[in-house]
Amino acid sequence: MAGTGPWILGGIIAATALYALVIASHAHSQGAYIAGVLYAGFAVLFIMGLIRRGYDKLDAKR
Repeated sequence: MAGTGPWILGGIIAATALYALVIASHAHSQGAYIAGVLYAGFAVLFIMGLIRRGYDKLDAKR
């Protein structure tokens, strides 16, 4: 992805991660809680990967 694509994707992933945490905080079952927290953890790692990929592209241009 180039340009604004990663920014849009990161924003969507962050918004869905926040929604997953809200769902996890109001969960009545342990499965919903675990799913929400795991998704939020995945989202953090995914966004960190987007950041790393962006910096790697900058370093490759040097």
